[in-house]
Amino acid sequence: MSTNNDHAIVNLPLSKRGDIDAQIDRHKANLKAEARARAKVTHAERIAARQIVVELQPERLASFAARLGATMAQTKKRLLSEARFNPGSVIRAFGSAV
Repeated sequence: MSTNNDHAIVNLPLSKRGDIDAQIDRHKANLKAEARARAKVTHAERIAARQIVVELQPERLASFAARLGATMAQTKKRLLSEARFNPGSVIRAFGSAV
């Protein structure tokens, strides 16, 4: 039952308006399913980004470290952190450079 801007709905008894609890439960279940799907995608992106950093060629890592002004170990640690919190940027930056 649609209640979008329907002021006449308040004139109906509660038993005729529909089961609000069932509607809320359905909405919560939909939100939970969407969150679960987003979490799966994010997890897959994190795994892919981490794999890219782990398999990064030493020459490529050294050139990136020189641009950052850091050691290779510091750069790899920073990239692994970036792969965890922002996997899309690692995939865009190094995805084709492996």
